[in-house]
Parts: sequence; C-alpha cells; structure tokens
Amino acid sequence: MNSEFTEKERLILANQYQILAELAELRDNKSDAEAYRKANKVFYYGYSEKYQDTDILGYFEDDNSKISKQGQVEVWDLLKMYDYLIHHYEEAKKEYPDLKEIQFIGYDANDDEEHVKMNYMRFIFEEENLFKNVKEKFSTGNNSINSHGSTIIHESMLKTYLNMSRDNTLYDNPDLNVKNILESK
Repeated sequence: MNSEFTEKERLILANQYQILAELAELRDNKSDAEAYRKANKVFYYGYSEKYQDTDILGYFEDDNSKISKQGQVEVWDLLKMYDYLIHHYEEAKKEYPDLKEIQFIGYDANDDEEHVKMNYMRFIFEEENLFKNVKEKFSTGNNSINSHGSTIIHESMLKTYLNMSRDNTLYDNPDLNVKNILESK
C-alpha cells in the first residue's frame, strides 16, 4: 500500500470508505461498517502510519469474492463444453439411443471457491448475455447453476472435453465425443 497519497487521492479513498460503511450498515453488517468507518478516518485525516493496518485493508487482501484467472478459464471452458454438448446431443442420440441426458451442473454456493465461479457464470449469463442456450438449460428440470453439492460429474466431463479439444479431435466424431464426455468418470 502506498504510504504517500495526494490530498485528492486521500479524499477519494475516504469517500469510498464512507460509502462502503453506509452500504454495510444498510446490509446490517456492523463489523464491516466499523472497519470501513475506521478506514474512512485514517484516509480522511491522513494517518499514513495506519495505511498498512491489516484491520483496515486486510479485508481486501484475502478477499474470497475474487475469482482467480484459472477459475475464470475453468468457467469459460465449462460453458463451452455445455454449448458443444447442446449443439451435438441430438445427432449423438440418433447414433446412441441409450445416451444419457446432459446434466447441467454448476457450482456449489456453499463452497467459497465454487461460489465465486458460480457468480462469474451468472455474470457471463446475465451481464455479458452470452451462452443463452446453456443458461436456458441450467434453469430447466433438476438443473441448476447452484449444484448444492458435488461437482465431480462436471469436473470429469470437462477433463474429457479439454483433452479432446487439446488433441484437436473434438470434431472428428462429435457423436462419439458427446457419448464419451457424458460417460466420463
């Protein structure tokens, strides 16, 4: 953290912390509101020795609400896999009549790491307005973006899909590939 801020930068930070404190208060989150108020005072009055205070800024250092670059790539790959399955499923079903249905398994909102991936998936669906066909499938039947449990099924499917993609065999035999992805263990 920069120990030297201009007066303008300090005012901006102080105002931001004031806003965050008020928002936290509205959400009835007293501990965050208190930390934000403290940060507001530190920056407003220029208490530069306190800029490094972990009570003030530690909240952001270990922020579990941020998704890693690898997590973002995983979500994109998962959505591309589901998109691939949707586009090729009907033809594969003709070739393999006993082909099991596609299970649209998102992420577990009760797991911190998966929760941020689920939020990113929602962002892609709702803010970016992408993968409309996949979004629609996630909201039908027993499918849900919040899997409320194990994501092992989609992890094994994704691993198979990525191997095919990496080997450039994804489109060699889509019917068989859909079957292999859906039967991944």
